[in-house]
Amino acid sequence: MKIATSMVLAWLASACTSSPPGSATIELSGESAVAARAPEAPAVLEPAQPPPWAGLATIDSNGGSFRIAWRPTPDPIPRGAPWSIDLWVFAARDPAHPLTGVRLDVDAEMPEHLHGMNRVPRIEPRPDKSFRVEGLLFHMPGRWELYFDVTSGAVTERAQVKVELE
Repeated sequence: MKIATSMVLAWLASACTSSPPGSATIELSGESAVAARAPEAPAVLEPAQPPPWAGLATIDSNGGSFRIAWRPTPDPIPRGAPWSIDLWVFAARDPAHPLTGVRLDVDAEMPEHLHGMNRVPRIEPRPDKSFRVEGLLFHMPGRWELYFDVTSGAVTERAQVKVELE
C-alpha cells in the first residue's frame, strides 16, 4: 500500500510540473504538487453605449407611420453655405430599431416666397442603417420648411420641420 501511494504521489507531481495557462501550482506538504485553477477575474461589464440617434431631434410623418431622428451638420444650419444631415428612419411604433429598405427624399422650400432650394441634395444610405444627406443650402434668411419623404412599399409619408434662418 505504501508503494502504491508513493507511485500515485510521484505521478501527480510529474503530471503537474507543467501547469496549463490560467493555472497555478500549489505545493502540498513539500512532497508533491497539484495544479489548481486560479480564480477567474470577475467579468467587467462595459456600460451600454447609447445608440447614435439618442438625443437627436425627432419628427413623425404626417400619416403617423414613420419617425425620423435627425442632426444637421453644422448646427445651427448656416445661411449661404452647404450643410448636411445624418438621419435614421423608424417605424413610429418601434423607434428603437432603424428601418432598412425604405426610400428617402429630402427637399426644402420657403412657403412665403414660393420657391425652394437652388440645389438637389445627395442622399446616401449607410451600413449603420442611417442616411447621409449632403449638399443642402439655404441661400437666404427667413422661414424654411425641410421635407423628409419616406417610402416603404406602397406607403409614402412626409415629415416636415420648420427652420427659421437669420
